[in-house]
Amino acid sequence: MSGTNEFETFSLEQVCEMTGAPSPDWLYRRITAGDLSAVLAGRKWRMTRSDMCRVVDHMRAAAERQLAGRGTASADEPPSKPPAAPGNPAGLSKRSAARLARNHAA
Repeated sequence: MSGTNEFETFSLEQVCEMTGAPSPDWLYRRITAGDLSAVLAGRKWRMTRSDMCRVVDHMRAAAERQLAGRGTASADEPPSKPPAAPGNPAGLSKRSAARLARNHAA
């Protein structure tokens, strides 16, 4: 048998320290959404080493998607703004645009 305990589990705080995950709350949201696996021990979520590997894989995939979304813009170009909705030059949501229109009409 190897030197590590195959049933060893870690708290979400420990997982954050070891993997660089943003926060225990971030992990909790990913676990409850079904994106990551963990074990509910009593009232606390615990993760195994293999679960932590999946956390790192999840963060790596998110970083790759973010980099791919940047396209071919060079480092010298400022980031471009997303296009505003037609008839909505401020880029507001429908609800915010309607609220703004109501407030200016009154």
